[in-house]
Order: sequence, then structure tokens, then C-alpha cells
Amino acid sequence: MRICWAFLLLFNVCAVASQTLTTETTDFHLDALKYRFAPISGHRGLDLTNSDIVSDDKGFLWIGTQDGLIRLDAYESKRFVKSTKNSNSIAGNFVTKVAYQASQQSLWIGTATGLSRYHLPSETFRNFVSDEKDGSLDNDYIQSIFIDQQDNVWIGTQNGLYRFDSNSESFTKISLNASTEVADKPVSIMDIKQSDSGELWIASQEGIFILLDDAVASFFQPINKDANSRHVITSLLFQSPDKVWIGTEQNGLLLYNTVNKQLVTFTQENTAGRLPSNYIRALLLPKNGKEIWIGTDGGLSIYQIDQRTFLPIFNNESISEGIVAFYEDRNESIWVGTWSKGLHQYDPNQTQIGTLSRKLLSGSGENLRRIIKGKDDDIWFSNYRTLFQLKTQKNQLTKYDILPINLTKNRSIPIWNANDTTLYLLTKDIYRIRSSADVDKIGIPEEIRNLSWYDATFDTKGQLWLRSRTAGIFCMDPSLSKVIHRMQTSIAGFAEQIDESTMVFGTQQSSYFVDINTFETTQHNPSNANGMRNANITGFYRDAKDRTWVGTSGGIHELLTDFKSPEYRAWTTDNGLPTDVLTGPINDNYSKLWFSSTDGLIRFDPTNESFTQYDTDAGALSNYSIGQFTKDLKQRMYFLGPAGISIIDQSTINANRIPNRLIINDVLIRSTGLRQESVDKLLPPAQDTDAAIVAHRQSIALPAEYRDFTVEFTTPYMSQPEDAVFFYRLVGFNESWSETGATNRRATYTNLEPGNYTFEVYSTSAYGIASEPTHLNIVLKPYFYETLLFKTLVVLLFISLIIGWYRYRVYKIKEYNLLLEKQVEQRTRDINTLADIGRDITSILEIEDLSENLYNHLNRSLKVSVVGIGTYEPIEQRIKFERTYEDGEPLPSFYKTMDTTSELAAWCIQHGKEVILSRYTDRSRYLTIKEKDRVGKKMQSIVYIPVISRNETKLGCITIQSSKVNAFSAEDIEFIRTIANYTSIALDNVIAHNELKKASYTDYLTDLPNRRAFLEKARYQIRIDDRSGQPLAFAIADIDHFKDFNDTYGHDSGDLVLQRTAKVFDETLRSQDMTARWGGEEFVFMLPNTNAQGATVALDKIRQRLSKETFDLKGESINVTATFGVVEYSPGLTIEELIDLADSALYEGKHAGRNQIKIAEKESAKS
Repeated sequence: MRICWAFLLLFNVCAVASQTLTTETTDFHLDALKYRFAPISGHRGLDLTNSDIVSDDKGFLWIGTQDGLIRLDAYESKRFVKSTKNSNSIAGNFVTKVAYQASQQSLWIGTATGLSRYHLPSETFRNFVSDEKDGSLDNDYIQSIFIDQQDNVWIGTQNGLYRFDSNSESFTKISLNASTEVADKPVSIMDIKQSDSGELWIASQEGIFILLDDAVASFFQPINKDANSRHVITSLLFQSPDKVWIGTEQNGLLLYNTVNKQLVTFTQENTAGRLPSNYIRALLLPKNGKEIWIGTDGGLSIYQIDQRTFLPIFNNESISEGIVAFYEDRNESIWVGTWSKGLHQYDPNQTQIGTLSRKLLSGSGENLRRIIKGKDDDIWFSNYRTLFQLKTQKNQLTKYDILPINLTKNRSIPIWNANDTTLYLLTKDIYRIRSSADVDKIGIPEEIRNLSWYDATFDTKGQLWLRSRTAGIFCMDPSLSKVIHRMQTSIAGFAEQIDESTMVFGTQQSSYFVDINTFETTQHNPSNANGMRNANITGFYRDAKDRTWVGTSGGIHELLTDFKSPEYRAWTTDNGLPTDVLTGPINDNYSKLWFSSTDGLIRFDPTNESFTQYDTDAGALSNYSIGQFTKDLKQRMYFLGPAGISIIDQSTINANRIPNRLIINDVLIRSTGLRQESVDKLLPPAQDTDAAIVAHRQSIALPAEYRDFTVEFTTPYMSQPEDAVFFYRLVGFNESWSETGATNRRATYTNLEPGNYTFEVYSTSAYGIASEPTHLNIVLKPYFYETLLFKTLVVLLFISLIIGWYRYRVYKIKEYNLLLEKQVEQRTRDINTLADIGRDITSILEIEDLSENLYNHLNRSLKVSVVGIGTYEPIEQRIKFERTYEDGEPLPSFYKTMDTTSELAAWCIQHGKEVILSRYTDRSRYLTIKEKDRVGKKMQSIVYIPVISRNETKLGCITIQSSKVNAFSAEDIEFIRTIANYTSIALDNVIAHNELKKASYTDYLTDLPNRRAFLEKARYQIRIDDRSGQPLAFAIADIDHFKDFNDTYGHDSGDLVLQRTAKVFDETLRSQDMTARWGGEEFVFMLPNTNAQGATVALDKIRQRLSKETFDLKGESINVTATFGVVEYSPGLTIEELIDLADSALYEGKHAGRNQIKIAEKESAKS
């Protein structure tokens, strides 16, 4: 039985099932990836046909399109179209050819409906169309424009060849009928070129004409004439004096030797498709002299002169068809115009990052998962349906269909085993792939068979390290028959053998350094590795200087020690990295380190610790996979991401050292309002031969009224223009340089003095390379009053004025001295007055007297209407105005709340600040709600001054008011402030006095006023009512059966009854009423402005409430009642007599049954 089980296990684990995979192999030229084309987008008209491209002296690009002529700089475009309303416009919108004549600073523009010449400095068009009778062309469809070595302008149309006579501003038609082949036929001219010897080569639909001295010297047809072929020659290019490249419409590309007359033909068929089409539209020999660029109907191909091979450019869909124009600018950037895919730029000064997109590789959208290097420098990578073998030495790509061995569409992981130089593929099972026809299935041990795999790596012993998604890391023995070690970890995104015995694994929690012989493990994470910012190692590299570099999900790290006792140094976003999530590094030939990231590629220079980022604009992918990178024997670097592979040929690694050029393209001045307009529009140059717009001027002069101006500047198109930085200054105004970014390329100046200025501007490129400054001289003309003559007259006038002013000043000083003497006298009187007031009010101890005294003094000095003193009661949160005088008459006492939104007095006390109103409507400066509870007449000028004690306690405020607007001057306010200081002393004294007085006027048991307090208040109120005639009532109350309470429950219970009863009385009456304890169980009441009947109603509320009160006395619930006697004041009666009358009425109530109110008869009072 044991033998059977062993046999079965061996069969399951090691059984081999040979299979064959379907493959497809195609040419795949990695050198094509050295050419990256950046599309130029965001400009109207550039997204479709771009028929021709040139640049002018300033560096502006001019592009002919099917929708007009476009001028392009690094940031903006300007479009020129035909307008029926504007005679100064182009001849037609479909632009076919463009040429720049530098000597005339003019563009020649061919269209489908005529020819235009555009003079750049004056921005003027001259059109030549066939219906004019002034020596113009006799055909409007312009197919070629050429400016020869003698600066002659040649025009090719569908009807022949023309030379422009600059003296007569007309065209001469050149006869091409020297050959019998084309005699008496209209010749359609397709292209014009000139040899070094001065011969003009004319490409046409019939063949090639060679002109010398305006006459046909020879004619030949490089295409064999037969019934099935056309002879259309589309383009010409001189590679050297003896080699001419000839593009045709149907017959491919020809190389013609002018010496031996031999002709070599290259077609799509005989180049195995490396020439994408036989329709050749454009040819270019770049300045490097190493290549011929060929634009065809099927895309772009580059002929490598030294290798004599064609290199098809396959990695850009936008240039895979209809290439119609090339142009190489002065920075050696090559511009490619297409028939339907817009305009593209190839910049050889940029590092070329080629991209193999997943769509380009397989036409499907599956993400790429794994990349490794195998035998013969082959690069292997995969998605779930295809295994790719990139044969770098043969320039081939083989695709293996792996769906038959990956039916469940698991993650497919290619693994290279250097021990047996064999490729393995991990899906649900392990497969050994020796060739497409030799695929062996290797079983996985049952214990781990159902796990989902993330990645796998062989070590140098042949052990296979499997990294699962959920169960950790498993090490299988070299026979792949059993698991010999397991590590419980989270997903390990990276694994690599870093020396002969150590594997390193990176996970989110820790990185693990594992001995492949003993499985001894050392963990690194921020808690045990000094300086480590993130535990997830994603790459490991030891450089030639024995420095160890580690990529992590938390930045770049350098391992400063051995991994047994780790110590790291980190570079993160805090040090300038664009992102912390990195993979790598790979070293390049320049001792720099490359990392992929979540934001493109990063190149790190360990020498100066600087970073260069390559984002999607530079050709990189937006995101890359952890741990997926390699390098081939040609030192090409590969970084894999879900969407494709970035490949960097190190021969293209460039730090762009070409500085930007600067163009001052406009000056804006303000005409009316706030809008600025171009100086070219508001102040156009004189219409003469030197007329020039700002972009073509060395200086401008601005009239005096244009002191505010803005200078706009730009650069010709360059790579990464958004990263350029501009520096500018206006010499004569500011010698220091100001800085601005690419989005704000302008400098604004205002209110400058007249004079001569020089505006200077330069820029630094994305690589920090500075350009030479560009200059514009600006003359600001003066107003008449800024001229020297006017200033001289002004000086003379000023001297005269000084003399007159001196005499006047002497007079005014004398007058001022007299006024000052009067003010000193008045001030002395004020000081004496203040001293009298201070002496008077600081000796007063009653608030009523203090208010009256203040009013008298202030009214004499300031003629005020109202004077009042408010005392702050913090517990009740209110302000009591005990006595306020208005126009000499005292007002009844009143209260104001501490609502700072509606009460000026509250605002003054709460903030401890003065309130000063010149008119009543100014109160909104302090209050958000209309002031309420205004007492007396409406005042206009209102002042509140806070009154604060010596110990900074808020005592209250004083208010001085007048019915007049602006009644108080600044001197008056100062006077009032001084009075307020005296008042604070007096109020301090009054409060202290009142506290003593209160102690002698308060009943100790009930905290009500006692008999003495009541009598004084009553006498005072009687005097007021004698004057005002208002009613006044008094009452006395006696607690019923109070003696019985004392006898039954004791005096303590009796005291409790007295206190509770007093509280009921005090709480139930109005605030202006007064309650006092008269003696024993008797209480007295004073009700101002109330007659006897009103008092009865008020007291009956007290009686009813009291009868409902329950007193708990020694466990019993007792109710208390009281009997009241009421009397109404009659003139001539004293308070004592009034209380006696009320007392008599009370006893009538007692005899009548208690718990009731009786009113004393006035007749009884008089008797």
C-alpha cells in the first residue's frame, strides 16, 4: 500500500503531459522605439490635414492646413483664413504649400484657390489669383513653392511652372515643352528642388525636368512607361550631389545616381513591408545626414543610410498613415504633418521613451503582468491569454497562445530558470516551455494547488519561490516536487536574489532577507531598521561604488550597512521626489538610477542627489507594476506596467542643452476703460517699407497717455513648454529680474515716468538651460507739463509762490498767536471748572444727588439735553438708571438689559469702550437691532462713557445726550471723559455708601427693606407725586393666625413662614412696586402710579398665590393666608397716617373673616 501511494504521488507531481502552443512571429524593430512623436493638440485646424510646415526668423512655426494657415508658438496659435469682408486675408483656406523668403521676411502660401504672399512685419497679404489681369498665374491650384539659391521664387501649379519677378510683381511662365513626350501638354508640377550645381529639378506627373538658366536642359522618366502605371513624381530629395531620392505616387521610392544613371527601386513588396506604402508623399534628409525620412500613405519609414535598411515606425498610431510633410527646425526637431491625424514633433534632444502598448502588442485590452529576461537576451512578458517573446537580437516578436494551458484565465507568470536555461510558465499549474512544440505540464503539490499566485522566481540553486496572494511565500525544491519552506506573509510584490545565498522579498508589512540554504530570515521594517520610511522593497541594486540602493513604496533608500543590522537613508517627496511609490532601480551607462513609479519614470543622480521626472508628456506610462523591470545586453531598459512597456535605448538619453529662444510678440496698451489692446492695433506703424509689428521691431515709442502697458512674450515650440520659467526686467525702472511661469507670459507696468527703457526677457527650459535675453527698447514720451521748459516755468512760479507764502505765513502766525492766547485762557477756565466739578461730585454719596449735580454742571458748560448715570447690576444682568435728567426734569428710574445688540449702554459697559454718535442714525455702527426701551424724547447726539472703578470693576456708564446733530466737539468729548473719571470715583463712593446703607435698611430675616427704608422711600415718592399728581397706593398685610403657628410649630417654623411669605410678596409685585417688612408678621407695600382699586387687583394676586403655597412644618402640610388693608394717598397725609388707615382696614378684614383685602375710606383718612 505504501508503495502504491508513493507511486500515485510521484505520478501526480511529476507526470508530464507534452503540449504544443500556437505561435505567431513578426518583425519587430526595437530601434523604432528611439523615435517618439508628441502630438500637438489643443489648436483649431491642426487636428486634421497638415500639408506643409516652415518656420520664420523668429522661430514661429507656420503650418498649412485644410482650414487655413496657422502660426504656432510653444503656447498659442493664430489662424489665418479667407474672409470676404477683409481684403487683407489669405487667398483660400485649403493651404497646400508654404515657403519662407527670409530676405523679404515674407511667407509664400499656396492654396487650392490661389497664391498669397504674407509680409510678416506689416501683417499684410498680397494675393495672386488667375482671374486677375496683372501677370498673375493662370491656374490657382498651387502644388509646390521653392525659393532657390538666388532668392528666386518658383511656383508649381496644376498647369505649369512659374517664376516670380520681384521688380514687376508678376510671374513668368517657364516653358517645359522641350521634350516630345510632353509637347503641348499642361504639366502638373509636384515638387521643385535645386542641386548644388544650381540645376532646378522639377517633379511632375510626366517625369522630371532639369532646368538651367530658366530653360529645360534635360527630361527623363524614371518610371517604366506601360499601360498600367502612372508617371507621377511626388517628391525629390538630394542626399548628395550624385544621389537623388525620388518619390512616386504608385511605384514606391527610387534612388537615382546622377553619375552612372543607375536607378534602384524600393517598394512595399521588395522591402518586406518596411516601406509601408508605394505612395510616397514627403522626403527629408535630417541635418545629422544619417537617415532619410520617408512619408507614405501607409505611415513613416526611416532609411538608415549606414545600414542601408528601412526602419518602419510602428509604435505610433497617429503616424501610421498619410504622412504628407516634414520640416526640421533649427533645434533639429522634426515636425511631421499628416493627412488626417494632425501635427507631431520628434525632438532628438529629448530622452526617447518608447512604448509598447498592450493594444499594439495584442490588439486586446488585457493588462500585462510580468517581464523577465531569458536566453539569448530574449525578453519575455505575458497577459493571461498570450506569452510574448521579444527576440532583441533578431528584431522579432513571437506570440504564444497560452489559453489552452490557462483555461481558467489565471494570472500567467513567465519564470526563467538560469540553472537549466529553460522558461517556465506558472498559471494554475507549472509548465516547462522548451519550445512551442515542447511544453510540459508539471504538477503542483496538492497542499498548495488551489492557491492563487501573484509571482514566482527561481534562485541559483534551482529552488522555485512561489508568492501567493493570500497564503504567503512557498519554496519548492529544484525537482519542483515538494514544498520545503513556507513563510507566512502578505503579498510579496518583489523578489530577487541579491547575492549567492540571499533572496529578498518586499511586502507591505516587512521586507524579508532569506538565506536560500538555511532559510534564516531577517526582517526589515521602519520599527527595526533605522531610517527606513517604508517596508515594501520593490527593487535592489548595488552599484560600482559598492553603494546599495533600494526602491520602496516610500521613496528611494540607501542601505548604509549590511542587511543583518540595517540602517537606511531615505529620499522622499520631502526631498523633491514627485511620488514615493517607486519600483527599481536600473542603472544606466551614466551612473544614474532609473525608477518607475505611480507618476511616470524618475532618473536619480546619486552624485548630486537630483531627480529628473519623465511623465506621460515625456512618453512614460502613468503607472507601473511593482518589481517589473529588466535590462538587455544592449543596455535597453524595460519597465512594465499594466498598459504596456516603456523601453529606453540609452543612446537616446539626453539632457536637452538647447536653450529656448524668446519672442516679444506684443505690447498691450489701454485705450478706454480697463481693456488693453495691442499697440499694433491702437498705434499702427507708419505705412512705409520699415513698417513692423511689435514682434519685428527693435523699439517702440508710446505717447504720453499710454503710461500703463503690458509686454507679452513667448518662445517657439519646444518640448515640455509648460515647464519653462521666464525672467524679465525693465532696465531704467528696475534692475532686478522678476520671475513668471509659462501660464503668465506677460509683464505689466503702470505710472512710469517718461524716458527711455529697455525691456529684457530670457527663459530657462525644463532642463534649466537659460536662453540669451531678448530686448525691446521702449520710449515713453512726456506730456507737455513734463518737458524741461514747462518745468523751468513751474520752478519760477514756485519761487514766487514761496515768497508770497512766506509773507502770508508771517501774518497767519501772528493771528494764530492771538488765537492761542484766547485758547489758553479758555483752557484755564475749563480746568478750574473741572476742578470745581470734581470737588463737588466726589463728595456726593447719593446717586440721585450725583445725577442732578452732573446735569447742572454739564448743562452750564455744554448745553446738554439728557444726563444719566447707569449702574451695572451683574447678577441681574441689567443696568439701572436711578435718576436721569432730561431738560432739567428727573425721569422715573428705569432699567436696560445687557443685550449688546440693541442697547448702547450695554454695548458700552460690555466692551468697556465709548459710544459716540453724531446723529441718531449712526447707532447701526454699534447695534444690529434697533435700540429699544428709549426713555424720553428722541436724541441725536449721544455719548456713553464706561465708568470703571480703581480695581477695574465695571461700575456702569454715564450718558450725555443732545437733541441737536453734531452737538459735541472733540474738545467737548475730552471734557466729558474727564467728568467720567470723576464720576467713577463718586460712583465708587456711592456704591460703598449704599452697601452700608443697605445693611441698615434691610430686614435680616426676609432680606426685604425694613421699616426705616420703607418710610424714607415712601416720603420721597410722596414728594414726587405731589408734583406729578399721579396716583399712589399703600397697603399693609398681616399673616393670619401667625401666633398659632409659632405656638404650635416653634419659632423656627415661624421664621420659615415669614421668609417664604416675603418671597411670594416680592416676586409677585411689579418691579416699580416696593415691599417691606413692617414688624412681626406684618408687611407693607407701596404701589406708584396706582390707585386703590388697582392696588387691590395687584394684592389679590399675592393673596391667591400665598393661599396656594404649601408649607411643610414638622411633617405636616400647612397653608397660610393673609389679610390686607389698602389706602390711596391724598395730599396732606403723612406716611404714618396712611399706614394707620391701611392698618384699620386690615383689622376690618380680620374681623370679617381674614384672607381678604379691605380699602380704607378717604373720609376716614381726612378725619
